[in-house]
Amino acid sequence: MENLNEKHRARITIQDSFVADIIITPILCELDNIQGYVVMLMDVTTKAEEERRNEELINELSIPTIRIWNRTIALPLKGKFDKERADRVLVGVLEECVANNIHYVLIDLSGLIDFEIETRQELQKLYDCLRLIGTDCILVGITSKLAKAMSDDGVGTNMLTFQTAYAGLQYIIGQDAQSTPGLKMDVEE
Repeated sequence: MENLNEKHRARITIQDSFVADIIITPILCELDNIQGYVVMLMDVTTKAEEERRNEELINELSIPTIRIWNRTIALPLKGKFDKERADRVLVGVLEECVANNIHYVLIDLSGLIDFEIETRQELQKLYDCLRLIGTDCILVGITSKLAKAMSDDGVGTNMLTFQTAYAGLQYIIGQDAQSTPGLKMDVEE
């Protein structure tokens, strides 16, 4: 602590049950010599638990899968789709597809804020991973801006895409009708 010239703050966990913030502040005399220290220990267990619950909620909300048809889920993406969120989505969707024998994932891109190269690369990774487990990935909500961006850099040009979720669902139902004899389709044109 001899080299501590300014306030130092750290968070510690005690016996996996209690969380405390410790703040150490040096007391300096007129010649900038340290005369002593003020040490504060604040119990922030409740705050830490609340932060953990908020993080869990954010994780759950960032992967809002919806079952929409036989062996089919929809994933509406809203906001920003950065690397951290993409990794959570990738793990969550792959686990759901394997656990529930999902054949189709319909990803709605109409709510995304930006379509930077990183976003398109993460979508390509998600698409490729789903294909590896035998799940078809269908991108819907393709705007003219996104279509141009994807064709400019070549990312996503091999993906199955539709302008609307309705068109994507029609495709899925048509695929199911071809592979399942006797399946009746009640989809209006």
